[in-house]
Amino acid sequence: GEVYDARKEPGAWSDAGGIAKADKRWQAAKVVSAPKGVLRAQFIPPITIQDAFAPCNRVILPDGKIVYWFPKNNAGWVEIAVRGKAGQLITIELNEVLAKDGHVDMDMHSGHTYGRYQTCEYTCKGDGVETWQPRFCYAGFQYVQVSGAKPEEIVSILAKQVCTSFEPAGEFHCSNLLINEINDACMRTFKNGFHSYPQDCPQREKAGWTEDALLSAHGAVYNFNALLAYEKWVQDLMDAQTPSGQVPDIVPSPGWGMPSKEKAPSDYTSFHPEELGFMADPWWGGALVLLPWKVYEHYGDVHIVEKAFPAMKRYVDFLKRTTQYGPHKFDYMINWATMLGEWLEVGSGGSANRTPRVLTCTQAFYRCADVVSRAAALLGKPEDEEVYKELARNIADAFNEEYLDKATGLLAKDSQSAHAMSLCLGMVPAGLEGKVFQQLVKNLEERGGHLSTGIVGTWFLYKALGQGGRPDLAYQVITAKGFPGFEHMLTRVNDKTPVPSKTIWEDWGGVSSLAHPVQGAVVSFFYEYLAGIQAIEPGFKRFAVRPAVVGDLSWVQAKLDTCYGTIQSSWKKEDDGTTTFAIHVPANTIAEITLPDGKTEAVGSGTYVFTATGKKMKGK
Repeated sequence: GEVYDARKEPGAWSDAGGIAKADKRWQAAKVVSAPKGVLRAQFIPPITIQDAFAPCNRVILPDGKIVYWFPKNNAGWVEIAVRGKAGQLITIELNEVLAKDGHVDMDMHSGHTYGRYQTCEYTCKGDGVETWQPRFCYAGFQYVQVSGAKPEEIVSILAKQVCTSFEPAGEFHCSNLLINEINDACMRTFKNGFHSYPQDCPQREKAGWTEDALLSAHGAVYNFNALLAYEKWVQDLMDAQTPSGQVPDIVPSPGWGMPSKEKAPSDYTSFHPEELGFMADPWWGGALVLLPWKVYEHYGDVHIVEKAFPAMKRYVDFLKRTTQYGPHKFDYMINWATMLGEWLEVGSGGSANRTPRVLTCTQAFYRCADVVSRAAALLGKPEDEEVYKELARNIADAFNEEYLDKATGLLAKDSQSAHAMSLCLGMVPAGLEGKVFQQLVKNLEERGGHLSTGIVGTWFLYKALGQGGRPDLAYQVITAKGFPGFEHMLTRVNDKTPVPSKTIWEDWGGVSSLAHPVQGAVVSFFYEYLAGIQAIEPGFKRFAVRPAVVGDLSWVQAKLDTCYGTIQSSWKKEDDGTTTFAIHVPANTIAEITLPDGKTEAVGSGTYVFTATGKKMKGK
């Protein structure tokens, strides 16, 4: 929080000539040594005020405290205008839930902070209407409690969203209002959780949990131009890497998650938590490998892979070292005591209780090795390419030997993520993809079209269904009514949250943070399948347009800014039973258009309109 005494304001101290020469409170500048480290230009966009909105309700409690309810969960601060007496102390407390008695619950989320939590104090100077807002802090909140002022003394109060100022990169709209609300909530939550680096939540920890940020990037890159922000954060990841090659779960790291001990080269015993870091997990540490690759695929930026490649290799080498049980002997299975695994899998409350953690974390090992092999091929390093390709094969063989029932395609009982992730990662042996996919579909049907995945696996669920030819089932999952699902998330109200949050939660039950961007990965499904825009070559130099006409949708409109220009894809069911598709291809790109008749046509720049009646296509 921030403490501000308006009686001590120094006047126009920041204006030229605003301070008198005789004012002895100010001293001449001194020459000192420059800060140590590497000086780099700041290329990430600045933090600015992005939005301002008024409360939707005011409650005056019996003890005189005033509680304001705001229409959406927010990260930033409040601007308050008051008419008070000199020396009058006004306290402002902010959080995202209420206590049962109607006060703002200041205990919720406060366990991760030292001292007081999300509280500001303003002392009036007694000079008419005084308007104030903090400058050195921000909070995550939807409810604000003001004490020390009478209702008639508060002239106005506004919530202000304060975050990294991303430029928009895409627009998506469709006929389903819930889908539009999910997209809006994903955008709001992503911005609420980005203050110079991606965070898990804006109220509790304000920490750069790495896997959370990696997964939210799958959706964020469609709605925002996040290239420079992610380039900056990849540098943060590289800076946080330890001499052993390990990467902490939180970057920038406050020390939490950093290994405190190095493993001796001749020690082949299991790695201890001190050698791994608290709550260490390869999906989280693997962000150092996977995010540069994601940025390359979406933006076509080879430079970020070139820059990060040595660190990417060191991380995969560290993962391999943790599977070693003797000289030149490896079991290729990640089995750390610290692993998070499929964190917050539905019903778990934390670590997964259906999907084995070793299974999930070994999938991360495979993905990291595979990406390093691909990166080596991109950078013209054939020896590295073969080394890490062979490593990925060994991991997949060990994994499938341990978990895959080749007769049934079952990997783990009642686990959607185990099957979806293996399919997307290419870990399933050739010829068995159909059996594994049917296990995934069967589980979804048994659960009435509801997901059961957690933080790691949900994005893979949508992707696996789309790639497997069932975008209709993914759409059913995303629009499912009740718990667990987005409809429950965006409509729930109770005594603690009397106004829907309009943000994405950390867990499907809304027990923990109510502003957590990780499930914002769902946005990628909207652009890639409902609008059908999918990159074939990095940066969308060559891309596919394969719209999925599914469910109750009657129209979709989307556009995406790329480094080559703006791609547009829209479709609409007409009253006469036909469906019209309109696609714009920017200059110097090629689009492979596949529409309901199943035929694919490669076209250059221009605008194309197709009309479909059943499976008959007519284009112009």
